[in-house]
Amino acid sequence: MERTKQLRYCGVGKSGFEAAGRKNERWWEYNVVAVFPKLIPNDICAGVGLAQLGKLQANQARRLAIWRHYQHEFADLAWLVRPVEAAGDERHSYFTYAVRVLGAKRDALAQYLFDQGIYTTLRYHPLHMNPIYGSTAKLPVCEQLNEEALCLPLHPRLSDDDVSAVVTAVKGFAR
Repeated sequence: MERTKQLRYCGVGKSGFEAAGRKNERWWEYNVVAVFPKLIPNDICAGVGLAQLGKLQANQARRLAIWRHYQHEFADLAWLVRPVEAAGDERHSYFTYAVRVLGAKRDALAQYLFDQGIYTTLRYHPLHMNPIYGSTAKLPVCEQLNEEALCLPLHPRLSDDDVSAVVTAVKGFAR
């Protein structure tokens, strides 16, 4: 049973949902406790994926609308660095809205938002910081982003009220 629990998240020791909101815990950080490959989806998962392709345009349009709203609303927050826009010849997936929180306030913002009912995360914890790999590499930019980056909610099922709640809470943190 323990081995199964270790492997259920592709070798990551815990899910963010299991740890979210615990005081003084950075639930987005994780340790890889077992090397385990991602699996090819079965036919049911593939069928769900194919059905979702029909919703891709609408979902992307909604993600873009939320992205643009965040970009506009957070433009005047000097302590928050917004993500860059895609260049003219590039396409953006709008998969995450990852901001940088300056001044060592990221953890406090994450906890504040969680206390407001808003779940945030850091999507990509630097692999070289996972003990299982035995790395002694120093990657200062990755390590800085690990301390400053935070992903705000961005998915097509967010209502306008949800988005407004995120904006209000982020702006409220600054006060």
